[in-house]
Amino acid sequence: MNELDFCNPGHGHVVSKVGLTPNKTTAAINLLGIKNDPDCSKSVRLGKSQFQRYSRKAVERIRALVEDIGPDEIWLRHKAASKPE
Repeated sequence: MNELDFCNPGHGHVVSKVGLTPNKTTAAINLLGIKNDPDCSKSVRLGKSQFQRYSRKAVERIRALVEDIGPDEIWLRHKAASKPE
């Protein structure tokens, strides 16, 4: 992973790039497993704080999901996956 791909885009930046609400962006990140993909996400520690950073590839994958199934379906799938069994 090229460090320049992560040029400091945090969650708020991703929200502005994909056109979803913050909660639906989080749902898309979870559905796609972006935090587990080293090409899409990395955790950065600054002092005692930890921040998640996302690559352009993460933004592209979220945009593709939005085009594929739409924001409402992202939210429904996220809620269904989050329900305790």
